[in-house]
Amino acid sequence: MRIASYIAATLMLATAASACAKTDAFIRECMITESVNAYQGACPCPWSKASNGTVCGERSSWSRHPGKRALCFHGDITQGMVDEYREFVRVGTACHENCDGR
Repeated sequence: MRIASYIAATLMLATAASACAKTDAFIRECMITESVNAYQGACPCPWSKASNGTVCGERSSWSRHPGKRALCFHGDITQGMVDEYREFVRVGTACHENCDGR
């Protein structure tokens, strides 16, 4: 009986932990969202909208300032960046708290 209880408890913990496991794609989306939200300006990414409602396109920081641009696309984020984000979870961010198993 003790072994069965131990196995059941272990399986419950493993299931809860895997439900919060985030895919690399989910983490990249979180990093993009956080980067765009932290950007101080109207046009961080080509797909952003300017204050007049037009799409930023080549006027965006991403297009004009390669060294100081926001993270706008999955390709902007290396696997190392994803691994670091996962290791040092951004506690308190919406992405950290939104544990929906994506």
